[in-house]
Amino acid sequence: MPDIHHYNTEQLTGGNKLNAWQEFMSTVYYALDVVPLSADRIRGELYEAQFSSVGLSHFKADAQKVIRHKAAAQRDRSENFVFLFPTRQKMAFEQYGRAGVVHPGGVFLLNSAEGYRIDVPDQSENITLKISCESLRSQIGSID
Repeated sequence: MPDIHHYNTEQLTGGNKLNAWQEFMSTVYYALDVVPLSADRIRGELYEAQFSSVGLSHFKADAQKVIRHKAAAQRDRSENFVFLFPTRQKMAFEQYGRAGVVHPGGVFLLNSAEGYRIDVPDQSENITLKISCESLRSQIGSID
């Protein structure tokens, strides 16, 4: 059984919240920048479990932009397919010059080796699966 980790900004104050939330996000996923819609309203909570080949997380947060910079991807060499399943609010994303909006019940796929942006509205929740690109490419040849 995997260990389940819980991260929450609720008990933190002021400027500590943004720094902590960015650190939590980078710990669970990989190097990310977080830009809150409102600097005084930073609420985030993550539950994470890591299985042998799959990372599973439950994300709850208020409005923010989550940005994966190409330079960060080159530095940390993370190459995962990340499936995001919005469960409460629609989420907008951009990667590879493509953009979309996904409603609860839908799914979108990002590659952590490339830059991307996700617009997260207030009171968002999603389930995320993080799977190494190598393991999925061997199973699904045309996944890229």
